[in-house]
Amino acid sequence: MMPRRLGRLGMATAVGQFAWAAGRQWRALPAERRAHLQTLLRRSAMSPLSLSAAERQELSQLMRELNLGPLARQAATDGAFARNGLRRRR
Repeated sequence: MMPRRLGRLGMATAVGQFAWAAGRQWRALPAERRAHLQTLLRRSAMSPLSLSAAERQELSQLMRELNLGPLARQAATDGAFARNGLRRRR
């Protein structure tokens, strides 16, 4: 469901900006850390409960390093303001 404040263009802009920023954060991680994160994500099979307690803690730490929460909020805010600069045809 799309938030009303963003609209279609704002939502598309927010998703694009989030993807771009998340990719930048991903590339900022050292290759060794990225490989370890990929291994943990594959092993978890979308269920953190399939990991051991130590692996869950490592996964949580690696996800915090990516810092995706603030990125998502920023992308949504930027997307909401992006649509204000465009004219609508009537």
